[in-house]
Amino acid sequence: MGSHYTLYNKQYNQNIGVGQSVSFGFTVNNGSSANSVSNISLIQINTEKRNTAITIDDSDFEQSDVDQSYFVSGALNDIRGKIEGVDEVSELDYEITSISGIVISSGRIDVAEEWSFSDFDLNYGTNNVTVTATDSSGGKTSASIKLYNTNQDNMGDAIDREELVNDILSQDSDGDGLCNFIEAEVIYTDAFKVDSDEDGIADGNEDCDQDGVSNLIEMDTKTNPAIKDSDEDGLMDGEEIDTYKTDPLSQDTDGDKASDKWEIDNEYDPCVYNNSFVSHSEIKLNEKITEVSLKINGCDGNAAETLSISTIENAMFNNEIPGYIGDCCEFTTQGSFESAEVSYTLEETLFDEEDFVPALYYFNEETQLLEEVANQQINGEIVSATLSHFSKYILINKTVYDKSRVYTLLYNEDDASNYKGMDIVFAIDSSGSMTSNDRSGVRKTVTKNFINVLTENDRAAVVDFDSYASVYSDFTSDSETLNTAVNKIDSSGGTSLSDAMSSAIGLFTSSDYDGDGKARYIVLLTDGQGTYSTAYTTKAKDNGIVVYTVGLGSNVSTSVLTTLAEGTGGEYYHANNADKLKGIFDTIADKTDLYKDSDSDKLKDYYEKEINSGNLRLGTGVKLTGLNYLNADTDSDTLKDGEELEVSKSGHLVYVKMKSNPTTGDTDGDGLLDGTARIINGKRVAPKDPDLLHANGPKGIWQAQFEQESKGISSELGDWYEFNLDLSSFEGGIRSKIAAALGSRALNFKVDDKNIAVHSQVDTWQEIWGYNDFYDLVFRTGTNGNIRKDKFQFSNGDGENYIIWIWCGDYLNLGSGAEMGIYTNPRKAPLINLEHWEAVDFQLPMTLNLYNYNGNDDIENVFSWAPEDTQWWITGFKPDFNQPKVEKMVTLGTIDFTDQEKLYSDLKSEIITDDYLKKFMIFDDENHMVWIIWWEL
Repeated sequence: MGSHYTLYNKQYNQNIGVGQSVSFGFTVNNGSSANSVSNISLIQINTEKRNTAITIDDSDFEQSDVDQSYFVSGALNDIRGKIEGVDEVSELDYEITSISGIVISSGRIDVAEEWSFSDFDLNYGTNNVTVTATDSSGGKTSASIKLYNTNQDNMGDAIDREELVNDILSQDSDGDGLCNFIEAEVIYTDAFKVDSDEDGIADGNEDCDQDGVSNLIEMDTKTNPAIKDSDEDGLMDGEEIDTYKTDPLSQDTDGDKASDKWEIDNEYDPCVYNNSFVSHSEIKLNEKITEVSLKINGCDGNAAETLSISTIENAMFNNEIPGYIGDCCEFTTQGSFESAEVSYTLEETLFDEEDFVPALYYFNEETQLLEEVANQQINGEIVSATLSHFSKYILINKTVYDKSRVYTLLYNEDDASNYKGMDIVFAIDSSGSMTSNDRSGVRKTVTKNFINVLTENDRAAVVDFDSYASVYSDFTSDSETLNTAVNKIDSSGGTSLSDAMSSAIGLFTSSDYDGDGKARYIVLLTDGQGTYSTAYTTKAKDNGIVVYTVGLGSNVSTSVLTTLAEGTGGEYYHANNADKLKGIFDTIADKTDLYKDSDSDKLKDYYEKEINSGNLRLGTGVKLTGLNYLNADTDSDTLKDGEELEVSKSGHLVYVKMKSNPTTGDTDGDGLLDGTARIINGKRVAPKDPDLLHANGPKGIWQAQFEQESKGISSELGDWYEFNLDLSSFEGGIRSKIAAALGSRALNFKVDDKNIAVHSQVDTWQEIWGYNDFYDLVFRTGTNGNIRKDKFQFSNGDGENYIIWIWCGDYLNLGSGAEMGIYTNPRKAPLINLEHWEAVDFQLPMTLNLYNYNGNDDIENVFSWAPEDTQWWITGFKPDFNQPKVEKMVTLGTIDFTDQEKLYSDLKSEIITDDYLKKFMIFDDENHMVWIIWWEL
């Protein structure tokens, strides 16, 4: 590679003038010509004094009292300065390096007397910023400044560079073993004092989060020194490290799907993998059912931990179930199990009742029927059974329940939904014997009554018969014409059943008949034997005519009339005397209703009447009364009765399947209407009910919201709210520092126009600082844990992550409050397991309401807020509503994604697959509105 020599003119200096030259050389004592020097170069040095100077503007920075660095606590968008002698500068560059010399950012600056540069990153802590000017001859002039950055937003991409972590860790200005970042940003101690609160204990030996682990040890174990329970499994870090020897950074140390906390509570070893748990849950229903106990065997950890029993009360499950003893229970779990055992403990005096036979049934979701659980046993006052699957289960008195299923009901197997009306012929006997059997003309009266209930789509005809038959009226809907024809029926002559049937059938088979598509009936009434040919039975059947026969008195041929009726799909009725005819004709009228839909609601009149009478019931045995067969939408909820109910048959049982209750506009009683949204003055104040059989939120809450909206709610901000942060609820000096730091950023509040609550403004500290779980910790500490939160996380197709964060509880001295915000771009904070989110860069219409919920009849509105301005973060706090019980709080709000339709779809697609989170959101696809109803399950 050769040798490199540098020759210094240690004893010889000479200026070389214009046109002059100089020679120089050196002697090599050893070697040959092959070692001669080549590629000699000269460097020109300008001995004239330069006039270039660089200054960096430090006026926006606070200088440290400890060293020559400057603090950067806010967002630093650019660095500025000046150049003297700018005309001599050809290039201007900057370089930002970490404390160990790692280049964080570098680049070219536009040459100008007043220069600036932007789009750079800083590391947390010390950064050396150097600006270098190069003149036309290659000469360089530099200036440097040391910036101490404490704003994570200034880190940019540097926050993800692992090689910079050691630089952050190495900065321990006070030498207490805790790096500056942890002290300033996580536990809020003074990074430049060994003992921040001057209590004689070094900051490293303090226990910031009071979890039994010192700050220094938490750094070694990589747990979060500011959060008691780093992995949020319900165990404090100190318990996990010292007592249980579990991993404080994993909720499931042994990986068996059961959390460490659950395993400890249920006497399992959280450090030993288990693939077959036994789990147990129990509740008390009432004074009659003192305990429902459920045990699953051979289950995985997830199933063991999520096993639950909940009660159900709705239109299908309530105390109207025949034989009701107690509420229906739903058994659920989110894992697999081999077997399950359930037992119901009953109050022993129940067995004193003679007909008391308790039996366990499960609800078949597909058929909507209660099916008796096989192989159940009764031992003393305990009913038990082994279950193969989970569902809804109810214990009822079998004796009473079975008695409720004795009704024999008609069922239209063909479901003639194309029914166009009915044509019916009344063939009435006018033989001489009627002078004694029907002296009062009851047969004519009941016929006219039947005629008078026909609809405009129905027609009737009248045939008088004795020794022969006469058609007194062809098919017509004119009741006056028909009644006149009936009045002509006399009592004279013999009895010819064949003539009666021939004339009646002829009306249907005539070339003039125009009743295609209509149901066809003949009602034949006689009090005599008469002559009859069965050929007419065949002809009637072939033409789709159903014949109902009525025999009056004791001198009738029952066998002939029965065969005739049943041969066509009809029935025979017998009346000992004329007074019985009314009931019979009413029955026949009801049976013809099986094909009749007077109100065109796709639910036959027969079914509606039987439902109304309590004979036709829901699959659970509950009666459903109040239907109007002449009103297509009985409850005026925009859903036709036939859309809400479906008549079905299983074996001999005819019953009703319920989609929703046609007798009430709110089937599940949650305050949301079955068929439409609730609107006040053109504004949607509640969505259409998405699940008609299950309450969406606590019962009554939506009705309370509707009533609140009816009164009018706040929509504008008023005067400034003077916020005085009370630190007395915080323990220790460290906590007070945290509170003061956050409190100083939380002063941007105003009172609403109704002077009910205070609200943050859109331009607030979170918009700059973002949010993370540590801030939640601060609020939780200041309120003794009286606060609750949930996260609704989702991503879009471009790989961008978003989160809707919701809180409610007692906020310092702000009183009861709630918040909801949309965040994006999560990133891990250096050194600790903490995810930090930024505020989104858009705003949407949002509303927020908070209620104190003590039951359906005791709901108190804390505040309601529907700002006219769009939001990304919406809040409300009521200072005079102090010390609330967070478990009784219900938050209700909306986010209108009309301007972010893609984001709406992304949110919906993820939330509806989460069995927990989907209970708190209702999606209105038509309006791209998300309704949030959030409470403690």
